[in-house]
Amino acid sequence: MTDGLYATTPGTGVLCAGLYNKLNTTLAGGVTVAAQGERFYSHSVQAAAGYSTRVDSGGEYYRVNCPFCHDSRKRLWVSHMYGQPDVNGKPMRFLATCYNEDCLSDVENWRKFDELIHGFSNVGQRGVSPFHVQDPEWGEPTVLAPVEMPGNVIAISALAATMPDHPAVQYMVHARRYALSTLDHYEVSYCLEAKQKYRPAAGRVIFPIKMRGELVGWQARHVGETDWHGIPKYYGMPGMKKRLMLYNYDNAVNKPFVVLTEGVTDCHVLGDTSVALLGKSLTTFQEELVINTWAGKPVVLLLDPEEHVAISRITNTLLANRVPVVVVTLPDGYDCGDYDRAGIWNIIYNYAQQAGIYLPQA
Repeated sequence: MTDGLYATTPGTGVLCAGLYNKLNTTLAGGVTVAAQGERFYSHSVQAAAGYSTRVDSGGEYYRVNCPFCHDSRKRLWVSHMYGQPDVNGKPMRFLATCYNEDCLSDVENWRKFDELIHGFSNVGQRGVSPFHVQDPEWGEPTVLAPVEMPGNVIAISALAATMPDHPAVQYMVHARRYALSTLDHYEVSYCLEAKQKYRPAAGRVIFPIKMRGELVGWQARHVGETDWHGIPKYYGMPGMKKRLMLYNYDNAVNKPFVVLTEGVTDCHVLGDTSVALLGKSLTTFQEELVINTWAGKPVVLLLDPEEHVAISRITNTLLANRVPVVVVTLPDGYDCGDYDRAGIWNIIYNYAQQAGIYLPQA
């Protein structure tokens, strides 16, 4: 799951129009923009062969159909900084990933993809991308400042008390089967009227994101189901530093283990022993936060099984830091929302037992 507005045509705010247009005209199926307007952040780290780049946020992404694995769901994600110079002046041609079959890990596939974008050149002649892009920011301070809600919001429970037939109440309480006490616990609300700069949040369900007691961001979900080609399911607070966040962190911080999920509503099903990545994989900061917060404690991965590339990378990162890992795979077509709390935890405990890892009762 990603947040931010999606677009199918290059509109205002696209950070690298040249790369966008090249992908749009070169690959079949067009381009979808994810995390539109989000800046790229990274820092330099010393490695055996000099210095390398660690990415804290890949910035704005251009989603296209991968040309190597018959992908039709735009599972190839290309950062708007693809091919741009890093802080040490080296072109970052690693900022593209196929989340379907990890096709670009094959050197020949990567070479063909790069030639599609930048044209053929000998290895020694491959310089930085010619596409103009807004300047990235290096070494972003890992500090989250308090933010504001999108406008006039009301708790779903309060809305239910005065307008029980309201679409937001019908969707959250009846269609999604959430108890009002659960919605209150996670401070889920509804945006009656949004401030001008947050207009897309109006008429949406608001999920506040808090860390260390401070409101640091929010996500706004469309009420109900619709054709997602024209309407974004989630609208994230503009400028939200989700790479520095874990949703539900304050509730989970002192638990004897933690479950990593993708989206906020997964945490509502699982309860306080869970956090949401607000994306498909761990950022550098989230990785360090998980390892330091739950040092030596088990970490359960309950992510979309289709994201097997991301799951493998997270697993390897955690194991390299001596973190016990339990990987849970739900049946095809099922996600957390299809289970009640007892049902999903029964599955988790079964996987932990098979892995030989003890999990205390949540």
